[in-house]
Amino acid sequence: DVRGQPFVGQAGQLLDRILTAAGLLDDAFITNTVFWKTPGNRTPTPQEQAVCAPFVERAATLLKPKAVLLVGAAAAKAVLKTDDGIMRIRGQWREWRLSEGEIAPPVIATLHPAFLLRQPQAKGLVWKDILDLSVRLRSEVVEPGA
Repeated sequence: DVRGQPFVGQAGQLLDRILTAAGLLDDAFITNTVFWKTPGNRTPTPQEQAVCAPFVERAATLLKPKAVLLVGAAAAKAVLKTDDGIMRIRGQWREWRLSEGEIAPPVIATLHPAFLLRQPQAKGLVWKDILDLSVRLRSEVVEPGA
């Protein structure tokens, strides 16, 4: 909260290192699904995420991203509107239907860097997701009918 930035501390540093290694850091816009630090740094509640959802969606509408990386279960569940666990949905490309502008960026969910700090053996899964994201961002996708 003091710095006014998402993903700070050890988890944020790890995310920055991952994105830098993939050559994506300079192309990334990073935000949270909740714009304040929750008490005790707990996972945000669905109600807290719902309060911020219109602002997250508006940012995405304005940015028109080629792809979106959802980092962690809370973000993935909120954006994809699912109760599925992160291990079930990570690594799968889905579509995020925004409520305005007829925009539907492709999204891929991955594990949160805080989880990787506790379970470093899972870094390979995240690296695979990041490489998939990199390929998607760097490829020229031809729209149907174009």
